Amino acid sequence: MAVDVNQTVEFRASAARLFSLAALTLACAAVSLAAGWPVLPNVAPGSFVQFAGWAGTLLFFTAFLLKGSRCLKSNIPIIKLSPAGLWDSRVSSAFIPWPEVEKVSVWNYRNNKVVVLKISDAAWRKLPLARMARWTRVANQSVGADGLCIATTEFGVKFDDFSQAVDIYFQAFSGKAG
Repeated sequence: MAVDVNQTVEFRASAARLFSLAALTLACAAVSLAAGWPVLPNVAPGSFVQFAGWAGTLLFFTAFLLKGSRCLKSNIPIIKLSPAGLWDSRVSSAFIPWPEVEKVSVWNYRNNKVVVLKISDAAWRKLPLARMARWTRVANQSVGADGLCIATTEFGVKFDDFSQAVDIYFQAFSGKAG
């Protein structure tokens, strides 16, 4: 992927990918509902399986609503890379200036790759994080992804191309030698 670091690069969600993810989460919600109701055989009323079914229904249906709403807004940029910094609407409402990024790395768990931006504690405190980014920070740290985690699951771009673009901008504008 050719990157001109003097330009802003935008990444938009893929409507087809989002639709597939929404369909998958709806199917999981339906299976969970069947366990919670209990329609499935061998699910006793009041059992842990029934409880897990209700919890799964809530979780997966919420994920379906989230993916469905993103599917309707798939033409809106989700991530922007620019000389000023990186902006991910799922993580923060503000640009993250490149000089505040201490390190860019890739975290890989069971073939799920995520770009991790390690930023200073001062930057964490002043960054207006999205609710999900605040809620998942400790969990991400506990599994070894210490920083702002940026996944590309819903994009049509290859992960390696995205990761390379982030690294090129970081090298160009962070003020840190590669």
